[in-house]
Amino acid sequence: MRRLSLAGCALCLAFLLASCIDMSKFTPSPETARRELALKGVAYDEQTFIENAGSGEVVNVKLFLAAGINPNAKNAKGDTALIYAASRGQAKVVDALLAGGADIGATDAKGLTALMRAAVESRAEVLSALLKHGADVNSMGNVGATALMYSAIKGDERTWQTLLDAKADVNARDKDVGTALAWAAYYEQLELTRALLARGADPNVRNDSGGTPLMIAAYKGNQEIIRALLDKGADLSPKDNDGLNAQQWALKGHHDETAKMLKQ
Repeated sequence: MRRLSLAGCALCLAFLLASCIDMSKFTPSPETARRELALKGVAYDEQTFIENAGSGEVVNVKLFLAAGINPNAKNAKGDTALIYAASRGQAKVVDALLAGGADIGATDAKGLTALMRAAVESRAEVLSALLKHGADVNSMGNVGATALMYSAIKGDERTWQTLLDAKADVNARDKDVGTALAWAAYYEQLELTRALLARGADPNVRNDSGGTPLMIAAYKGNQEIIRALLDKGADLSPKDNDGLNAQQWALKGHHDETAKMLKQ
């Protein structure tokens, strides 16, 4: 029976030890990381870093971070790698970026955070990742609106449900539209309207123009949303800053039948 040489035993032992180690937990030196990127034909610059984040290249993103790239660099549109990855639904990249020092509260050129961009694009998995890392569910960024409000644009149930489960404030108010309930009325999201009302949303909160969710629903002529609001105590009597009530908003939107149901 052949015996392994001392060198052979050492080689086998090294192989066995290596196989027991999770190499994903090792961070290469900056020099090694840059060399790995170069061998893969990936340019080491901020624009390429952000593009890789958006396309889900998590291995490359980790190499960029290990190589010393600025995790909060922005592209020409004002997106950081985190914001771009969030908008594209790249949850694993989001985890890697946050572990690598990305600013969770950074904003894009329009003042939206990664959480808001994920809400706009209906990226529920990314929302969960951001919230897990401590994103403020009620942050209004630089635009004065919350992620819950932005979730009304597309009305994706997984998206707004994730935010509601994270204790999003259903009565937070922006200046222009109002609460998330007003946003839901504007974008005609019936299921979101019902969910917000079930969570205690106040149907009579006004925006800076004096408008209410009921007025907005009346302008849209959405009778189902109007009924949902009325069932939860929406008041027909208030007038906006121009002296118009909900019925007059319906007429302004050319919805005569809706105006009839709002007659006091």
